[in-house]
Amino acid sequence: MHANLQDQHLHPRDRLLRDTFTPAERLSYWTLLLTATVAFFIAEPRSHWTLGFFMIVGRFCPVILKTH
Repeated sequence: MHANLQDQHLHPRDRLLRDTFTPAERLSYWTLLLTATVAFFIAEPRSHWTLGFFMIVGRFCPVILKTH
């Protein structure tokens, strides 16, 4: 009941911004999903390829922060 009352006071633009992902949130979500998939299912322990993959993906953190 309280949430419905709060929704009535929001402008349509505010409601849209609240209910959709920003580009930075979308990048963070896909990066986390990709790295978790690689780490838990595909990667072999102590692999130089896996370590290189995580180092390359880690370099995108400033890009994601700048996008936000």
